[in-house]
Amino acid sequence: MPEMEPTRIDHVRNYIEAANGHLPRPKKSYLVLMSPRCGSTLLCNHLQKIHFGNPIEAFHFNQNRIRREHGWEIDFTNPYEYMHKALDFQTVDGIFGMKLSWVEFEIFLNVARQLTEPAGLPLNDSEVLQVFFSDAMYIHLKRRNKIEQAISYAKGMQQGVWAVSSDQDEDYKRYLTPAQYDREHIESCLDNLLAYDFTWENFLKSYGVDHMVVWYEDLSDSYTQVMRGVYQYLGIREVEIPDPALRKLSNKQSSEWFERFTNETPWLKHRTIAEALEKGDFATAFIQRGMMIAFQKEQLRWHRMPANRFKRFRALSFRIRRKLNSLIGQKDSS
Repeated sequence: MPEMEPTRIDHVRNYIEAANGHLPRPKKSYLVLMSPRCGSTLLCNHLQKIHFGNPIEAFHFNQNRIRREHGWEIDFTNPYEYMHKALDFQTVDGIFGMKLSWVEFEIFLNVARQLTEPAGLPLNDSEVLQVFFSDAMYIHLKRRNKIEQAISYAKGMQQGVWAVSSDQDEDYKRYLTPAQYDREHIESCLDNLLAYDFTWENFLKSYGVDHMVVWYEDLSDSYTQVMRGVYQYLGIREVEIPDPALRKLSNKQSSEWFERFTNETPWLKHRTIAEALEKGDFATAFIQRGMMIAFQKEQLRWHRMPANRFKRFRALSFRIRRKLNSLIGQKDSS
């Protein structure tokens, strides 16, 4: 994280507290930047289990879900009350942790700026974070296989199952509505996930934010080793690494959907996109895919425009009118 101007950050923080009341000030803060189905629940549940913060999706767009899952009986339209609860709830023994998707980050910024802007000092997005989370550490969770992630995301949206504990029996499956394959929905999920990764990468790069990258595949395959690296990065000492508390949700159906989607989606074979996805270069994949979508949108609109659909008729009509005007002009001149 680049060095900020402490006086500006402190001024805004002090202004907020003078105008509203005390805000919890954790001794240490970390933020888990994620996209859906990238292993954030696995990582954050682990950190909760060892009491190193209580990272949840405090700025989830579904506020009823927050009320239901965490018992928050607050006025979500009151920015101070919302921020105070988020800080207090996710802090354990002075350690604050929170996980954020890009959508949730935008919700956080909306709440935060209602508190910071009356102070009269313009702050960029990174500085707004500093107001509430001094010297925060950042972990960016990513998943290499974007197609598998998109399929997992699509199935999760249909069935509402996002995590299953390792000791959970199989009875819950009897009550699940079977997921239905929909190529266009999976494609939309894939486009969204590329956007999530690109926006986080752009944010971290634009503000020069120091951070740790954790790949889902590494966390899944080498859990203890990766968590040891997370411990070292966050400064967690003298704490044993417990076994993962969640099981994988991918199954035979996921593999079948992967093969079918890959075969039915020609743009995945575009050389630039294929190479970018293979290398985990999601910025290039997102930009190339965005160019494709923009071109397709323009072409679709061009073919649907009344001016284009009746182009030949309009051209013929124009030539006839021009010819008639020419003949009338010749007759008048004679």
